[in-house]
Amino acid sequence: MANRKLAQWILHGTKPIDIVNDDYLQEFLTSLNPYYKLPNEKNLKLMIHQAYDWTEESMKELLLSSAKYVSFTTDLWTSRAKQGYIGVTASFMDNEFKIYDILLECKYLPYPHTAVAIKESLISIINNWNLQEKVVAVTSDNGSNMVKAMSYLPDIIRIPCTAHTLQLAIGKALAPALVFVARAKRLIRFFQYPKQLERLQATQKALNYENEVGVIQDVSTR
Repeated sequence: MANRKLAQWILHGTKPIDIVNDDYLQEFLTSLNPYYKLPNEKNLKLMIHQAYDWTEESMKELLLSSAKYVSFTTDLWTSRAKQGYIGVTASFMDNEFKIYDILLECKYLPYPHTAVAIKESLISIINNWNLQEKVVAVTSDNGSNMVKAMSYLPDIIRIPCTAHTLQLAIGKALAPALVFVARAKRLIRFFQYPKQLERLQATQKALNYENEVGVIQDVSTR
């Protein structure tokens, strides 16, 4: 039971796996229960994997009993191993107006990520979680494959991701400024050489400039 509570705490707070190596955490837990010992990282990963099994049924029951209508949020991403994944989160409100967000799936999606492949993956998730006739909307980015995939889903509204739409708008609006940003970067790089910086500082002293320039850094590269 203690290990299950530990897994819940780590998952709920998105704590790093290596937190089990923290000596102070072990000391704290020992002060509460001298007989409890933290699992190692390998065992913790196994516990997290098992957590899906003992929460899936309870989540299905919650969706069945409390969710009249459900909206999805979905996105595609690529892991460091260059493998594609699709993530789907279900959001709904129960009769007491309590809002729930449940991560249903984060599963491997083979390339190519076509609209048909995305559509079939979403339908599979809907069927697996018994959400037929309950999903009314899907929020996604503005990728052409996502937009087309949603058009294949009958009676489901697609909601464009506000953050992604805003990002595209800002990027387009700032496009004319890119030339000035590039010039500023070249100027900063020029004065990052000690010889040029010393010449600049010498000129400032000759002109009795009060605020001498220190090391110039391009903060965008940090």
